[in-house]
Amino acid sequence: MSLKKISTDVKECIRKLGRLITGVPNIDERSAFFRRLLDDTDFWQKADKEPQLLDRNIGLYDGKKRIYSQYIFRNCAYIIKGNFTREQVSLLIQDDFDAERRKFERLRHKFILAQHTEPRNERTAIPEDVRIAVWRRDNGRCARCGSRERLEYDHMVPVSRGGSNTVRNIELLCESCNRSKGANIQ
Repeated sequence: MSLKKISTDVKECIRKLGRLITGVPNIDERSAFFRRLLDDTDFWQKADKEPQLLDRNIGLYDGKKRIYSQYIFRNCAYIIKGNFTREQVSLLIQDDFDAERRKFERLRHKFILAQHTEPRNERTAIPEDVRIAVWRRDNGRCARCGSRERLEYDHMVPVSRGGSNTVRNIELLCESCNRSKGANIQ
């Protein structure tokens, strides 16, 4: 089975083809077919609802067996290779059309969402004067165990929960006390 979309604007392709083949010898019948097709509002209305076989005479045959058929659905042209019932062809084309629609909706949502989301605020460094004030206040020791080794500045209320870089919100903790605290507010 093979389904291939060959055009996304069939009417425009037919118009261009009609302009190209005008005046070409032995092409008048084909040109008249395309003009009639463009003017056939009933065909185009049906093709907006369900896939329509372009013409029983258009397609490639191997003896009596059709190798491929051309269908129009919502101003798009499709080629179907293989023997399928009318219902199967309709389902294949509608599934392809719907898959493409879902893809573009997903892309539209992705990029609209990207335009409307504010960039994440980067964490600002603790100002030098705040670090000095906290160091002096905590006497250069861990505020929990009194250790002087592997000290870190810790936010009592985490920045992720609205905490700020102020002397009142920052304390000195050794690495092990800071890791045991985690993101808890204490």
